[in-house]
Amino acid sequence: MVADEDIFSNVSISVSTEKMNQSVTRMKKLYASSLKHIENIRSIVGDSESFWSDEGQRVMLGLFNEDDADSRNVIEKIKAQTAVLDEISAVYEKTEAAAADSAETLPDNIIDW
Repeated sequence: MVADEDIFSNVSISVSTEKMNQSVTRMKKLYASSLKHIENIRSIVGDSESFWSDEGQRVMLGLFNEDDADSRNVIEKIKAQTAVLDEISAVYEKTEAAAADSAETLPDNIIDW
């Protein structure tokens, strides 16, 4: 099998760090909002002893705790992905700034060379 040497010859990447940063902001808000909702639900379920007792409450709390753990895992994954996207955006911004700084050192007539 021969590797296609031109596999990436027509590949380009277009990145908007502004849009990336907007997504990071929205994801951080989603994380905070989701965490708040989970805490509110936990509080309501914690009050279940006022309307449910004995075996019914034990079963309900057991099921809730399983679902709560799953919900927290999803929320923590959102937080982790947000941090990764934020880091990627910072790398792009740093690289763009370095490229701009390097371009400024080139002579004005570089194309004429």
